[in-house]
Amino acid sequence: MGFGRTLIVEDDPAIRQSLADVCRLFLQIEPEQAGTAREAVALVERHRPAVLLLDLVLPDESGEWVIAQIRERGWSDDVRIIVMSAQNEMQDKAHAVGAWDSLEKPFSLQVVTEKLRNAGAM
Repeated sequence: MGFGRTLIVEDDPAIRQSLADVCRLFLQIEPEQAGTAREAVALVERHRPAVLLLDLVLPDESGEWVIAQIRERGWSDDVRIIVMSAQNEMQDKAHAVGAWDSLEKPFSLQVVTEKLRNAGAM
């Protein structure tokens, strides 16, 4: 998989901005950003990101709903999804929803950059 566009989907503006700053400062990329599930699906359709950093708990629909929409539209082979949540047992949850990887909140700078690099977000 080549490197490509990144989309951050997080309803908390401070966390979303922190993740975007990590992308800019440490990976030299400018990520797209969304605060809701519906906005995320619209951005995936428009920009087809290579990496989707996706919060599972969003104000309008769940992260699982976003993943289902991506699958239904046939885009799931084109995007690596990294789910984020404060819930325990994130690896099991990520596998259950069909995500490529997971990030458990709170997360460290090192873990975020490593997972984004591994997913091809550059």
